[in-house]
Amino acid sequence: MVFGDTAVGFFRLDQQFAASHPFAPPGAIGLRSFWVSKDHQGQGYAKQALLALPAYLRQQGLPPDALMLTVNC
Repeated sequence: MVFGDTAVGFFRLDQQFAASHPFAPPGAIGLRSFWVSKDHQGQGYAKQALLALPAYLRQQGLPPDALMLTVNC
């Protein structure tokens, strides 16, 4: 995730998510390692990234309605 010329965070898309998570429907895509740097937290970057994600997935040829997120405590 980039704002201007500064990287503010990152994420990974796991296209094999359903193969390793039995609760996921076939074809599900995993949103993994979603991270915003501590210097940029609380400024809306995560929200902006998540709002832009469906269009990004379509641009990549991936179904935006098959996205899943797991959270590690």
